[in-house]
Amino acid sequence: MFLLGLTAAGRIIVGLTYTLELNLVKFHEQIIFYLLLAETGGIIGLTAWYQFVDRSWFWIQFLCLILAIITFLYFWIFVPESSKWLYTWQQYDNSKKSLSYIAKANGNKEKRLNHINNLVFDAETVGKDDSIDITEKNS
Repeated sequence: MFLLGLTAAGRIIVGLTYTLELNLVKFHEQIIFYLLLAETGGIIGLTAWYQFVDRSWFWIQFLCLILAIITFLYFWIFVPESSKWLYTWQQYDNSKKSLSYIAKANGNKEKRLNHINNLVFDAETVGKDDSIDITEKNS
């Protein structure tokens, strides 16, 4: 049971980090607050359901399964791959596409999106004999 608690905590931390990566910095405090509120409210709600509504474990597990499937489908369809992860694995074009998608969802203008698509990452130029400075290329 202890190991299960550790893996759940790890998943929550990874999910929170990914969520914060996809959102504007000015919303980070609110996101953390609502995540902690939802987690605590969920535990209290499940406990109250078991205590006052039905003492069967089946419906609680079924509800959690349905919520997990809905969450999985939402992330699979609407949330792009982490641009940091793509950058780490040297998938620079996909990383730029992910950054553009996130910027568009955050309300950035078309000019800013074009700037993101034309960026040159520092790791892209390592080992190349380009005489163009990265800062000149990105400006």
